Amino acid sequence: MLHIVPVNCVGDATIEIYDTQTKELKYRYTKVDKTAGISQELTGTAENPVPSSYRIKIIDELCENTSDEIIAVYSLASPSAIRSKEQQRKFCVGERIELEVINLGDKIYTWTLPNGEKRSGRKLVIDQAELKHSGKYTVTVSTIKCDGLDTKIDIPTEISVSPRELWWREDAEDQNWNNLNNWSQADGKPIKAVPAPCTVVHIPAKVAKGYPDLSAQSTNRDIFGDPVCSDIYFHYGSQLGTPQQLTYERAFVDYNFGKMSNGGAVEAYQQSGHQTADSKLLDRDRWYMVATPLNNMVSGDFSLAGYPKTYQRYLVASQSPNSITDVTFTRPFDTMVQTFAPPKYYHALALKVAGWETGRKGYDDHKYLNQIEGIIRIPFFADASRKAAYPLHSYDEAAGVSTFRYYNEETLAPLAYTETANRGKGIYPYRFVYERYNATKPTSSQIATINDGGATLQGYALSVSGVAAGSYFMVGNPFMTPIDFDKLLEFNKDVIYPYYYVFENNQWRVYSVETPSVSTRGKAIAPLQAVLLRSKSGSSSQLRFPTSGAKSVLLASWSLGEDLVSVQDAATPYKSTTLPIHLQMGHGGDAPLASAYVMWDAEGDNIPALGNNEYSESPLVYVVDTDCGEGEMVLYPKRETGRLDVGVRASYASEMVLDFSDMDKSLYEYMTLTDRKSGREQDLLRNPEYRFVHELGVADPRFTLQLKRYGVPTAVEEPADAFVTPEISIHTVEESCIVQANQPIALIEVYDLSGQQVYRYASESNAQTLEHAISLRELPRSMVVKVYLENGFMDIRKVQF
Repeated sequence: MLHIVPVNCVGDATIEIYDTQTKELKYRYTKVDKTAGISQELTGTAENPVPSSYRIKIIDELCENTSDEIIAVYSLASPSAIRSKEQQRKFCVGERIELEVINLGDKIYTWTLPNGEKRSGRKLVIDQAELKHSGKYTVTVSTIKCDGLDTKIDIPTEISVSPRELWWREDAEDQNWNNLNNWSQADGKPIKAVPAPCTVVHIPAKVAKGYPDLSAQSTNRDIFGDPVCSDIYFHYGSQLGTPQQLTYERAFVDYNFGKMSNGGAVEAYQQSGHQTADSKLLDRDRWYMVATPLNNMVSGDFSLAGYPKTYQRYLVASQSPNSITDVTFTRPFDTMVQTFAPPKYYHALALKVAGWETGRKGYDDHKYLNQIEGIIRIPFFADASRKAAYPLHSYDEAAGVSTFRYYNEETLAPLAYTETANRGKGIYPYRFVYERYNATKPTSSQIATINDGGATLQGYALSVSGVAAGSYFMVGNPFMTPIDFDKLLEFNKDVIYPYYYVFENNQWRVYSVETPSVSTRGKAIAPLQAVLLRSKSGSSSQLRFPTSGAKSVLLASWSLGEDLVSVQDAATPYKSTTLPIHLQMGHGGDAPLASAYVMWDAEGDNIPALGNNEYSESPLVYVVDTDCGEGEMVLYPKRETGRLDVGVRASYASEMVLDFSDMDKSLYEYMTLTDRKSGREQDLLRNPEYRFVHELGVADPRFTLQLKRYGVPTAVEEPADAFVTPEISIHTVEESCIVQANQPIALIEVYDLSGQQVYRYASESNAQTLEHAISLRELPRSMVVKVYLENGFMDIRKVQF
């Protein structure tokens, strides 16, 4: 009901009532008595609801004066009928709560608080909010005239009173950050509250139904407004969907390796009240490609003074003709204060933490990592509770500077040499790299914007101008939610090739947009995951991550019914025109050790076969097109018939099988495999499994695949090259190590027994080098020598002098 009395008019009045939004004239009255006024019943339907406000125009018919006023319309059943300062609905313990219901005249107002307490009056004040004050508030207003009858109206609203620390519940009922039923206290007890600006938040590793997601589809903002907190801790394995919409002060990210006891047993830390919050672990003695999503992280952040040893490295890529590309983590950072920002690095590193080995320095005592429950939490430098685990680090809070002290790699004894890292002012090192930092009001920092053909989108632009065309580079996911590689490629198709790699279980796994059916990864890139990309043009200066609209690269955080980011199921069917080549152990029955694929059905980008010669025990199979000369895991031949070379790489001798059984035989007129070592030739259409003994020292690629597809003209086939068995000799003469070969040497690499490269020689193009001398003066007495020949042959030997 709307009551209007034009008391300021001299004579009678004309009253016009307009819908504020549509400007439509809804009601008009003339000759209205200035003391009696008018009453207008407001009615609406679901299709045509009552407007939220009206513009009232009053015209004095005697003096012709006009007045305008906007009147808000409240639904008495709506929480908006209860007002507070800036419509605040979330408070912390100890804060003052002030509420008032809209003025409905001389009525009786009765408040019912969540704990059952009753209070009277139109205004409600709670000087010191307590946890018992969190929940549903109801104000009962009586007596109200409705349709001519006296009635009582109950007006409900929700108020959250939060403790200073909240944990996302493992059994949260949905992904709504603003759901009162999704949070628990520090001791694990459920509470009806949501985070306020003063609340420290923890997101655990394990959840039953889903991680919080801040998108409008998942988090309701009608009552509690935009998601907010003070500090937020991301326990390893946790996620936060649409993270750029969180207003926060400081963020912390965990890399969890677990506590290691004497003998090597690993145990996950169990937080009281939150037993599974740290249940997801990274393995020891294994390389992980990890993202570094916070500002000013440095390599020394992962160093624990050798108890245990931790290794922080970047990749080295090398490719020999007609063979695979080796991508290894053999490039140590030159300093403990190396940041991971462009132009040298792209928010990523390769990280390995030592496992257990009795009697070996850096491996037989894990005391410092155990002191922090096996969890490397970044940033750590200002946390007094973690100081003892970093005895070779000190922090000057006033200057914002970390000092790192080095130690002897052999004895672990501290050295005098130190270096410093500037952490930045205020809370800068606690903020995500994708933000445009607001130094004046840091908590107002927001994600930046990117350009899309003249249009401005919300997003993050990562400078990659230092990457040459065709080069591999490692990029970390800057967000704490999975990102969609298909969308990333769509926005950056001129910048990167349509595939990415992850080093997993000592092998390179790949995902390709063009060949998802034969990919060993999915399109989703997990939080804290770094991936290996390949630069396409070398001319673009940015890799862009749009985060809004249809082009957004952000995937929703995990929820029940969805798959967590993982390796794709090997049972995914292949396209009918694909030629799969699987490598298996000779006894059969197991899943393929490795696979390569020849794609006939469409144009696409070849996917290079990547190896890591530090982990050469992981076999590889690859295909070489004579027009390309590079070992491929997925090959789009430039000709559709003729000869392809097939190579196998493994560091051990064993009976193996090349298996072509998954091919569609109806596509081929003939297909034969020739073993260049034994001279055997096998018709693969009759017998698609070729059994052989893999031997060390045999030149690769060892096999030749001759084939012809139906309906494709026969190409001119090149004769097979004369096969010459490579021979390599390594011996000493006085203080030199002499490497000799009967075919040209391409590359020599020398490693100490810890895996660190100590020497490298690459011959010049067409140099035809058959002998090379290495001085032993600066080299260890025990070492591993890797020799690559120009024909793709590679030999590895452990030598002692």
